[in-house]
Amino acid sequence: MVPVAHRLGAAAWITDNPVAGGGPLLIARRDEDPGLLTVLTYGHADVVLAEPERWRAGLDPWQLTVEQDRWYGRGTADNKGQHTINLAALEQVLRARHGRLGFNLKILIETSEESGSPGLREFCARHGEELAADLLIASDGPRVAAGRPTVFLGTRGSAGFALRVPGLGRASQYPGYLLTASTSVARCPGPTPSITMTSLSELSVRSATISW
Repeated sequence: MVPVAHRLGAAAWITDNPVAGGGPLLIARRDEDPGLLTVLTYGHADVVLAEPERWRAGLDPWQLTVEQDRWYGRGTADNKGQHTINLAALEQVLRARHGRLGFNLKILIETSEESGSPGLREFCARHGEELAADLLIASDGPRVAAGRPTVFLGTRGSAGFALRVPGLGRASQYPGYLLTASTSVARCPGPTPSITMTSLSELSVRSATISW
């Protein structure tokens, strides 16, 4: 990874993980002009267990095999292939623009993503200025179809919340009223929620807590 960053004209260095047991992280940066926008690209170099016994004959998880338009090897889809494409594309941009990207570049590669990214939060907090950017490109995720490039916008990070909806009080003899509080929210567009009923006594539903 460091030699590839150098080919891009970027300074690169590897730092220890601030959390014991976490893998090292790589940072690279190429500064063209402080007045330009900065792009940060993220990837991870670690992979899940190889399990060579589960691979079909002729394939080795640790040896890249090319068959027509498909590449086989551990990590080609998660996540070495994605950031390898990003880095190769950056080289082509440099070539097409005669040695300039037209933006400042920062690269972050971690090696503990498959185990929950221990230390990544702490690392980013310590190196916030070095990682500050106008745009993050994190190429680590599924595709709609193998033959269709996919771009998801705003998918990094997560947020959870609980929404409490008042119920009707005592339910009537009609069963449909029992879950009125929850069903009214469940009909809202978006991901399917999990529903937890509260204050259920004598067929009376006071409220429903909806969690996405």
